[in-house]
Amino acid sequence: KTMSSEKDTIKEIGRAAASELKYHISDNITIGMSWGRTVKAMVSAFKEKNLNNIKVIELFGAVEYGEDSQEFLSIGYEFSKKINGTFFPLPAPLYIPDNNTRKMLLENPIIENTLKMIDECDLIITSIGVVNSKHPQRIWDAHVDEKTRKELLAKGAQGYLCAHFFDQDGRFIKHPINDQIIGIQTESIKKNKIMLVAGGVTKCKALYAILKGGYVNTLVSD
Repeated sequence: KTMSSEKDTIKEIGRAAASELKYHISDNITIGMSWGRTVKAMVSAFKEKNLNNIKVIELFGAVEYGEDSQEFLSIGYEFSKKINGTFFPLPAPLYIPDNNTRKMLLENPIIENTLKMIDECDLIITSIGVVNSKHPQRIWDAHVDEKTRKELLAKGAQGYLCAHFFDQDGRFIKHPINDQIIGIQTESIKKNKIMLVAGGVTKCKALYAILKGGYVNTLVSD
């Protein structure tokens, strides 16, 4: 439910998501995990559960490596410790515009192995980002230049799921930025079981759009 403050609402969503998540995980599965305040709140609220043969995979490269981002970079690792799992990071930047540089990174054995495991995920846990928000949005603010913003908005962009931009009908937008990602690809998103953890008034339109797209299996929101 929506609380009196945004901070308390995020905590409430996190508690609800942690309660729901226990019905979706079991031994011998691979979980793909992104980051975000609500996902972090879910991990914080999740009670330890001793499982066997669990892999937790980072779904895409880092948005940034500054001091402020460390708590988000460690979400998957913290979750893996709570479920006796093994964490597999994706040690790369999120977007690589240069084709040759991206090709070289994709051929790195560690990155190649992590990307292969992403395609084999049994469950994806993620939040959602929005465009043109007055509130800080790490990907939109840090990685999308003015020209690209105008192009995405002209195509009806409402938000992004796992760093992939989608339109008002939840369709992934055909734009070069969606091809520059080091991480999960749209085909893997479409075929996977997705648990979406997100809320707040600013995300209403984006949530409605992605639900129209039909990719989300479980939504935890206020």
